[in-house]
Amino acid sequence: LKDLLSNNLKSLRAYLLKEEFQLFWEHVSPAWAEQFMDPWCKKVMRSRLESIKKIARMIRVHKPLFLNWFAARDEISLGAVEGLNNTLKASIRTS
Repeated sequence: LKDLLSNNLKSLRAYLLKEEFQLFWEHVSPAWAEQFMDPWCKKVMRSRLESIKKIARMIRVHKPLFLNWFAARDEISLGAVEGLNNTLKASIRTS
């Protein structure tokens, strides 16, 4: 990893930015998540990595939806949705 970091590869920088964003999901409240998201998006926009910048723009556009995840995390179960997805996949396979 140290050798890769010294080469400053674009793919490595993109990987590190992606891994850093995983910390977003560990926040407890939408306010703390928003305080993490804004500087992360600014850092990505300065990264000169167009593919990651595209993701940051999408995150900014859908910011309220990302933050809603924290409000609904303990209230909504996704088990019914997963069951429906499995049923649909099974019917597609049989057809």
